Amino acid sequence: MDTSADEPARDEHDSAWMATRGREIQGEVLDLLIRRLPHPTGLAGADAAVGMGPVTIAPRASLEGDLGLDSLGMVELLLAIEDSFGFAISEEEAGGIVTVGDLVAVVLGKKLGEETAHRAGE
Repeated sequence: MDTSADEPARDEHDSAWMATRGREIQGEVLDLLIRRLPHPTGLAGADAAVGMGPVTIAPRASLEGDLGLDSLGMVELLLAIEDSFGFAISEEEAGGIVTVGDLVAVVLGKKLGEETAHRAGE
């Protein structure tokens, strides 16, 4: 049976799934980040008070310089991401995370790669 006619439809479905899942993962990462941001009052996670949400954080924003995460905050964020998504981030990967975009890219690469491999095995 020739399934080549079905492949374009499957590719479109897979692309749509990847785009949708990518947006979901990005939203989850940004939510975890926002809950750990320092607040001018010293209370972390007070995003409603400062009007910050996932849509207002630029991918090029520096986690340390622009968003105020210190080294402990960064470690806590990475641990929360590891717990939430169920994978480990190596020291090498962590060292390359400087901006919000870097963070999202690492998580997307790991999680979408894992989920795509799982879907291919179904």
